Amino acid sequence: MRFHTKAFVSLLLSLLFLVLGFSGVILYFTPRGRLANWTGWTMLGLKKSDWQALHMNIALMFLILAGLHLYLNWSSFWGYIRKRQAVFALNLRWEMLAALLITSGVLAGSIGTLPPFATLMTYNNRIKDYWEREPTSAPTPHAEELKVEQLAKRLGLPVEQLIDALRREGIVVESDTATIAQLAEASRLAPSDVYAIITKRFPGEGHFGRGESRNNGPGRGQGQGGGFGRKTARE
Repeated sequence: MRFHTKAFVSLLLSLLFLVLGFSGVILYFTPRGRLANWTGWTMLGLKKSDWQALHMNIALMFLILAGLHLYLNWSSFWGYIRKRQAVFALNLRWEMLAALLITSGVLAGSIGTLPPFATLMTYNNRIKDYWEREPTSAPTPHAEELKVEQLAKRLGLPVEQLIDALRREGIVVESDTATIAQLAEASRLAPSDVYAIITKRFPGEGHFGRGESRNNGPGRGQGQGGGFGRKTARE
């Protein structure tokens, strides 16, 4: 049986286009990365990072196949835009002019944030704001990337005490250099769940997001501000 390369490329391009479009729609409706990573958000069993990887890899493969498709059908394509009477003369028909105008309009509208392109992005931001209506955001940006030792320092706890508490709660901790995200993945939890367990075990220890620099300000001494750690007045 003969293998038809052109037909194969066309069919593969069509399938890739469908997957690319579907993953693009999913990413349009996903929450922002900081919330998706912190809460362990998934859609159809895939995390946002999985959808992003799928979308980018499919897009790259689509571009390669599109180039191959153009190469295989170059004679037909060139026949659309070339005058038959002259080899290097372009046949600027209405179809080409319309294609150029539409492409230019999309580029200008997207870069200049003009409607309806700006409206599309406005709706996208509203959708992402909708996901954040509940108080599930991380206590500090990209908190899932904090290592256990860093987390213990911010909470004003000995790292051994924090590790022991986590292990008592069934959290797998292999070393103090493991991140909250790694702890969550190993325990099949979301990073927010791991942090909730920590705050439950140590409800009065430290507060994220209040200005870490105030702890070491001049003339105040360590721990006198409202930042991370415990006040040394108790010691």
